[in-house]
Amino acid sequence: MFLQALSTELHGKKATQIIEHYGGRVKGGMSGFIDYLIVGDKPGIKLQKAKYHPFVRIIQQKEFFKDERISEFLSKEELESI
Repeated sequence: MFLQALSTELHGKKATQIIEHYGGRVKGGMSGFIDYLIVGDKPGIKLQKAKYHPFVRIIQQKEFFKDERISEFLSKEELESI
């Protein structure tokens, strides 16, 4: 399961669409069921809470969207805005 703390609402919606396309699920808050936290410039409290969950993998927003399986869902303009 994924949790997002991305820099814009547009990035969040796009990330949710991509994650669900690949069969993943996105949750709204930190819990023991979260496997990945995708963070943007100002992740805030979600990142702080993730530090108490040692098995949560933290992925930077740029790293997530630059993955070749992910970037195929984005236009050139969207990739440049990340």
